[in-house]
Amino acid sequence: MAVKKKSKKLSEQLVLNKFFLSLFNAKDFGKDFEYLKDERLEGYNQDKGCSNFILEILNRNVSTIPKELLLIYDENIKKHTSIINQKRDIKIKWKYFQYLSILFVEIYLDWYFRDPIGLKDELNVYLNKFNSENNIELQEFALNDFKKIALWNATGSGKTLILHINILQYRYYIYHYHKERYLNKIIILTPNEGLSKQHLEELKKSSIKAELFSDEINLFNMDTKEVSIIDLHKIRRTKGDKTVALEAFETNNFVLIDEGHIGLSSNGSSDLSWNEIRNTISQDGFCIEYSATFEQAISSKGKNNELEEYSKNILFDYSYKYFYRDGYGKDYRILNMASKEESDNNKFKYLVGALLNFYQQLKLYRTGQFKEFNIHEPLMIFVGSKVTAVRTVKNNKVSDVVDILLFINRFIENNNNESINVIENVLKGNSGLYSKDKDLFLNKLPYVNQLYLNSSAEEIYKDMFKEIFNYNSIGGSLRIENLKSCNGEIALSVGENSSFGVINVGDTNELIKLCEVNNLKTVSNDFQASLFNNIKDRDSSVKILIGSKKFTEGWDSWRVSTIGLMNMGKNEGSQIIQLFGRGVRLQGFNLSLKRTAALGPISIGTAIPQYISILETLNIFGINADYMQAFREMLLREDVPLNDEKVDLDLPILQTIEGSELKKLKVIKVKDNLHYKKDAEKEILNDEVTDYFKKNKIVIDLYKNIEQVQSKKETGIGNLIKQSAWFTEEIIFIIDIDRVYFELTNYKKEKCLYNINIYKNKLISLLLDSSWYEILIPKVEFDFNFQNKTKYEDIAILLLKKYLDKFYRKRKADWEKDKLEYVELSYEDFVKNDTYHLEIDISENTVIQNISELKDTLNNYRMSGKIKSILFDKYSN
Repeated sequence: MAVKKKSKKLSEQLVLNKFFLSLFNAKDFGKDFEYLKDERLEGYNQDKGCSNFILEILNRNVSTIPKELLLIYDENIKKHTSIINQKRDIKIKWKYFQYLSILFVEIYLDWYFRDPIGLKDELNVYLNKFNSENNIELQEFALNDFKKIALWNATGSGKTLILHINILQYRYYIYHYHKERYLNKIIILTPNEGLSKQHLEELKKSSIKAELFSDEINLFNMDTKEVSIIDLHKIRRTKGDKTVALEAFETNNFVLIDEGHIGLSSNGSSDLSWNEIRNTISQDGFCIEYSATFEQAISSKGKNNELEEYSKNILFDYSYKYFYRDGYGKDYRILNMASKEESDNNKFKYLVGALLNFYQQLKLYRTGQFKEFNIHEPLMIFVGSKVTAVRTVKNNKVSDVVDILLFINRFIENNNNESINVIENVLKGNSGLYSKDKDLFLNKLPYVNQLYLNSSAEEIYKDMFKEIFNYNSIGGSLRIENLKSCNGEIALSVGENSSFGVINVGDTNELIKLCEVNNLKTVSNDFQASLFNNIKDRDSSVKILIGSKKFTEGWDSWRVSTIGLMNMGKNEGSQIIQLFGRGVRLQGFNLSLKRTAALGPISIGTAIPQYISILETLNIFGINADYMQAFREMLLREDVPLNDEKVDLDLPILQTIEGSELKKLKVIKVKDNLHYKKDAEKEILNDEVTDYFKKNKIVIDLYKNIEQVQSKKETGIGNLIKQSAWFTEEIIFIIDIDRVYFELTNYKKEKCLYNINIYKNKLISLLLDSSWYEILIPKVEFDFNFQNKTKYEDIAILLLKKYLDKFYRKRKADWEKDKLEYVELSYEDFVKNDTYHLEIDISENTVIQNISELKDTLNNYRMSGKIKSILFDKYSN
C-alpha cells in the first residue's frame, strides 16, 4: 500500500530555499549560520577589500561555489551598497541575514541569466531527493518557474533596502549578459498609494531614480533605468481618469511586488484578479515578491496551488521566528483575558490595566535615561479590519471603536471613583482578572508599583491624565472633534486641552453618528492641521491612535509600544502578523535593531537602565477575547514562544567586595574625566607629514585582491617580487577628488571623529607625498589609464581612511600623555548593574515562590548589612 504524502506547512517545504542553503553546507538557517551572527563581522575589511562575511564563509570552506565567484558576488554587493549609501549620513552596514538575502539573489540572478537549464537540472535533482526525504510531492521545476522568486523577510528586517539592492542587481545582470533589450520597464507594485509615496522617498535616499505613476506618464516612453511605482488599485482592465489599462504595461518588465501576501489574500482591483495583474505585467520578464507573512496568507486562502508555487519560489526565509530568536526587535507580552470573564466591568478593569501598562512606558520614557538606547516616545494604537465596523450583540448595534471611546470617557469621568478603585486593586494584585490562577497583572507593573509605594491610587490617576491625556488636572469628559480640513481624521481630547488621540477613518461622518447615538460629545473643526501625519514628530501631542488595518500596509513608526486589537478575525492571520511586526520594530543601542537583553552589558559597555525591558516590550491586548485567541494561534503557527506565560522578577546584586579591597586595584584614566573628542581643540587633517608617519608607513597590499580573482598559475603568486606604486599628478588629474573627499568625510562621521576637520586641497597634497605610504600592486595595474579612474579613487579612499585612523590615534595619544593618572577602582567601575532580571514561566509556581523568598531575604540582609564576603584565595592551593 502506497504511503500517503503528507500535507505540510509552507515553511516546511521551501525547496528552493533549502537548495540554496545546501550551497553553503547548511540545512537549518537558524543554527548553521551561527558563525556569521557576530556583529563585529558587519562591514568591510579595508585591507582585503571585501566583506567580513565573505571572508568568514571562505575561511570555513563551507560553500560549493568557487571562491573566485563568491568574491565577485561580494564585490558586486559592495558596489551596489556604495550607490545606495551615497546620500546617506548614516551608512548602511548589512546584518548577516540581510547580506545573505542579497547574496542569495546575486547567485540566483547570475545562474538564471547565465545557465537557466543548468539551474533547472540541478534543482530537480535536489527536489527529487527533497520530496523523498520529506514525504511530499512537489512537481519538478520548469524553466518558466524561474521567472519569479520571493523573499520572506520579517517586518523590520530591512526589506525596503534589500529591494533597492535587488533593483541594482537585476540591472547589472541584464546588462552583463547583454539582455538589456529584453527589459521594458522596472515597476514597483504596492497595495496602496501611501506605501507608493513611502517607496518614492526611500528610493531617493538610495540615489535610485523613480517616480509615482500618474495618468500623464507615457508608458511607452518610460526610461528603462527609472523605477515606476504604482499601487494595485490604479490598474484596471480599461483606462480611466486616474487609472491605467493593464495592457498598457506590455511585457518584459522587471516587477517588484511589496507586501506580496496582499495578493494571496485578496482579489486585486474590482475587475481584475491579483494573479492576472501580476502575471500580465511580469510576463516574459521577471518578478520578485516581498512579504513578512507568506505562511499566514497561504494558510488563510487554503489553496494547494499557491502552496506549491511559493514552496518553489521562496528563495530566502528570514521570517519572524528567526528575527525574534536572533534578538532583533522588541520583546512582546500578551495581556490575555479569558472569554468567560468578559463582562462589562471586567472589560473595564482589563482596559484600565492595559492603560496602566502604557502609562508605565510613558513614565519611564520621561525619565530621559534611555536616549542611548534609541527608544522613541511610546504610542498606543487600536487597530481593526474596519474602524467603523459594527456588530450586533443581543440585538444591539456595537462598534469596537465606540467601545474604546466609551471606555476612555468612563475612565475620565471616574464616577464614584471607580477608575481610582480599579487602579488601586490592580496595583495591589487584586484586579479580579486571572491567567493560570495568577492575577493577570501580577509583576507586570514594577515601576508603577514603585511609584505607588510613595503615593496613592488617586495620585497615579491624576498623573495618568498628565502623561496620557495632556491634562494637568482630573475630571471633565471626552471631546470628539471631526477635523473636516483633514481627510478622515477625528481628534480626541479632554475638554479644550491639546489632542491626546486621533482616529484615522475613511468615513468620519458615519463614525460621528455612532458616537452621537452613544451620547458622546462631538464637535467640528474646519482649520486643524493633520494629527496623523505628524505622529512621528518629536512635538506630536498624540499618545493614542485608532485606525484600520491600513497600518499593516506600509505605515511605519518606531513609537508603537502597545497594540489593542479590534474586530480581527481568525482568517486575517497575515494582517495580524504584519501589524505585530510594526509594533516590534526597534532601533536599539547603536542602531543594532536588537533588544538590550540580546546584546548584554559587555557588548554595550555601559550601565543598562533597570527598566529598559519594559520600554523594549510590545504589549498586546484585545477588546474581545476571540481576537486574542486568533493572534495566539498565529504566533504558534510561526513557532514563536508565547510570552504571556512569563513572570518578571528582579533580584538585587549585593556588594560583597569591600571598598578597601577594591582600592588595591589601580587603573589608568585620563584626569578630570577629560575626553579627547570633547575637550581637545579641533585638529586639521594636514598635509605636513611628520617623522612618525614616515617611519611607520602605511602599506596596502593589493596583490591579495588580485590573488582572489585570478589563479596562482596565471599570476605566479608565490615567487613574485611585489612592485610598489604611488599617486602621480597625471593620476590625480583624472580622479574625482570630490568623491574621495565625500567618502572620507562620511567615514569620519561613521567613526564620530568630529574634532578633526578635513580640507579637500590637503588630500591632493597628501596623495602626492609618497613619504608616508606604499601601494603594493603590479605596475600594469596602476599605470596611467583613463579606464582605471574608479580603481584609482577606490585606492585613494582606502589609503586616506587608514591615514585618518592613524592620524587620530597619534593625536589622541599625544594629547592624553600628560593627562594620565593612576586611580583606585571603585565599586561602580566594577559593577554596571544592581539587579538581575529574571523571566520565569508562569506555571513554575515553586520556582517563583522560592525566588520571591530569596529576593526578600537578600533585601533584608542588605538592609541589616549581615552579608559578608568570602576570600577564596585563603583556601586555594
